[in-house]
Amino acid sequence: MIDCKRRLTSLSSMCDRRRPAVERQKMHNWVMNLSDYQPTVDETKVLQLGLNFAAAPRVVPKEQIIAAVEKGIWQQPAHIKAIIQGKLAKCLRTHIMGQSNLSNTEHQAIRSLRSNEDISILPADKGNCTVIMNRPDYDKKMSDLLLDTSTYKRLKRDPTRKSERVLNKFVGKLHTERQCISEAVFHQLHSTDGSAPRIYGLPKIHKEGIPLRPIVSFVGTPTYNLAKYLAKVISPLVGNTEWTVSNSSKFVQEIAQLPPLSNEELMVSYDVVSLFTSVPVELAMDIASSRILNDYSLKDRTPCIFTASQRGATRHSVYHGTPIGKLSSIFRRSSHKNR
Repeated sequence: MIDCKRRLTSLSSMCDRRRPAVERQKMHNWVMNLSDYQPTVDETKVLQLGLNFAAAPRVVPKEQIIAAVEKGIWQQPAHIKAIIQGKLAKCLRTHIMGQSNLSNTEHQAIRSLRSNEDISILPADKGNCTVIMNRPDYDKKMSDLLLDTSTYKRLKRDPTRKSERVLNKFVGKLHTERQCISEAVFHQLHSTDGSAPRIYGLPKIHKEGIPLRPIVSFVGTPTYNLAKYLAKVISPLVGNTEWTVSNSSKFVQEIAQLPPLSNEELMVSYDVVSLFTSVPVELAMDIASSRILNDYSLKDRTPCIFTASQRGATRHSVYHGTPIGKLSSIFRRSSHKNR
């Protein structure tokens, strides 16, 4: 009898170790299906996990890990690099893959969704909801956005290479002639084989007609690292006014401290339409330059603006306002609003 209890305890312990670590809450509102396609039960399960869910790899991505480490240690002395490379080689050689956090049927469901060209799977503009749309409906809404000639204009050629040359020349002057950036920063800002920004839309499921919010991804573009660098330098200048709050929680705290409204008073909340693309770039740059020059802890910097984006084979440029998705756009928007 005691032996049977021990076996049951051991079996229960083994089952606990084999359970995936992810807590899968059953929340049906995590997926909104606006398409004609009806996902299977397994496809719905993986969609409920969210598009940021990290599926455990079945094999160790050795090439990617080695490339990332080599990129991070290239400036280190030879003996330091040798030590790190040796430890990395040992880790890769002795690592034992853990159990996958997805079942075989769920892996198959991911492959099925990925190969379905009739639908587009997108995160909602707000909230943790995953949205399924018919691909033609999504394409039409994106095309209608880009047909707005007051904000976008179609380009005849890809300006990426030209922008990259201008950027590299500018960064080179900062390093060699003005000597205001170090060699490490020069290599960080210098661009090689950058790609064009990509534009996509996030469905606003909380609004009538479910319009798309255009987002321009600048990851991998010539000016991405420059924007990251500038965002760190100038971000302390943002929000230092009585008209800004750091987040919604802080706003709730501020509102709670206000006295009750009288019968003659009314509290109004305004919603700005197309905030980023409505920002006057020249005015925002003047405001930013003025604040930087008046901040004695910062050196004079001039950002390199690159607002072209690509969708499929066509390219567009935001010539009025500033694109959502570019890090320095947030500073320009905040500077303009504070003014």
